[in-house]
Formats: sequence, structure tokens, C-alpha cells
Amino acid sequence: PPQCGERLGLGITALLAAVASDFVIAAKLPAAREMTWFAQFSAFSLAYAAAVLVESCIVIGLYYKTSESLLPSCLRWASRRAAAVRPRPG
Repeated sequence: PPQCGERLGLGITALLAAVASDFVIAAKLPAAREMTWFAQFSAFSLAYAAAVLVESCIVIGLYYKTSESLLPSCLRWASRRAAAVRPRPG
């Protein structure tokens, strides 16, 4: 269940592990102009861990949402403003 927070903890741990491995291995690699296989793998791992963490935050936020609308209040305000400014046909 979302209330235990284990998924967020796992996401943060994966993100920190990707950064830590990047620091450890990058110190042992020689400097190169082109992107190495490890640099590509590290960038993908970091991006994937960040995407999983963002997705988990969105899911938990929607789980605990108590209002009628799923849109945040700032987006509701912006959509009302955009509808009021939009020129009417005719």
C-alpha cells in the first residue's frame, strides 16, 4: 500500500546508488572526449531511477487526493484564465 512509503525509499536508494557508482567508476576511467559505454549506461540508469521516483510521487499524490478534481488548484486556475482570455468565434 502507498502509506508504507517503501516504493519512495527504494526509488531514492536506486537514485543514490546510480550517483555513487558514477562517482566511484568515473574516478577510475581515463578522460575521453566521446561518451563511453559506462557514461551512457550511467545516464540511462540515473534517468530511469528519476522517472520511477517521479512516477511514484504522482501515484501517491493521486492516492491521497481528497478534492473533487484531479487537477491541482494552480492548473484549474490557469485553465479558467485561459478560457476567459480565449477569443470567441464570430
